[in-house]
Amino acid sequence: MKRPVYLTARCTRGCELWGTSEVIARHVRERRCRGVAWFRRPLDTVLIQAKYVKLLEHSVAAHLVATNSLARGETSAPSPYRPYEVHAGAALRSPIDGVPPRVWWLVVKPYLDADVPPNDVLELALDNDSFHNLMPQEHLDQFTRCPECDEIVIDVCKHQRMSNRCRTVTAANAVRRLWADGYRDPWTAVDKPPLAWGELQIARWKHRLAVVEFPNHNTVLISPA
Repeated sequence: MKRPVYLTARCTRGCELWGTSEVIARHVRERRCRGVAWFRRPLDTVLIQAKYVKLLEHSVAAHLVATNSLARGETSAPSPYRPYEVHAGAALRSPIDGVPPRVWWLVVKPYLDADVPPNDVLELALDNDSFHNLMPQEHLDQFTRCPECDEIVIDVCKHQRMSNRCRTVTAANAVRRLWADGYRDPWTAVDKPPLAWGELQIARWKHRLAVVEFPNHNTVLISPA
């Protein structure tokens, strides 16, 4: 079933948040805006499954593991994009400057799966020189930087289809391009269009509309006259 369209406004402080005018007014008035959207912040962790969290938390690499979502009391349910093993897992940082967390983790993980004593591997993986000795040849060749969200991934097509962050960035990038061409949300458009979706369906306005689909909502923009 096609998602219904409702009018949305853009945060006036530039963080790229979209919502109904009431939501955006509250977002700005209550100073919730950080100035940078959550999906534009540098990605410095990788999600790991719950079984590895328990293992790492009792190792020399415990300081690299962030608190998992269930331990923080988050109540959102697992989804097809984040199954329980990941939902109950945690975020992992890389200990080595210049090595993305996913690259680091996919070097270490096979050793842990092979029942090598965790600390024997992790002590080596925490050091820059010995980590590169652990890394298999051509390990880096499997990674690609996503052109939309800039994340380092293995399968770009699968990543763009399944990553909520990447899908959000892709939509936000489309909005940025429209914004650069002069499109605005109906609340800030210069010629004051109607603020009801039904009233925008008449010929005078309809041909000027652009709708961009985000994972959880649509954004409605209108071109300059």
